[in-house]
Amino acid sequence: MYIITAVYKGRRIRRVAFSDFQAFTIIGRLATEGCTDFTMEEREESERWQSNS
Repeated sequence: MYIITAVYKGRRIRRVAFSDFQAFTIIGRLATEGCTDFTMEEREESERWQSNS
């Protein structure tokens, strides 16, 4: 599982992808919509509902 974060109009947004292809498709879509400052973090499926705080 991949956690993708980006900045859109000054606000940080987060998306979740479950495969490599889905992750890069989401990043491409967000980039065309004007998002910047992308980060992508890979997590195990078992960490799905745990917070990163």
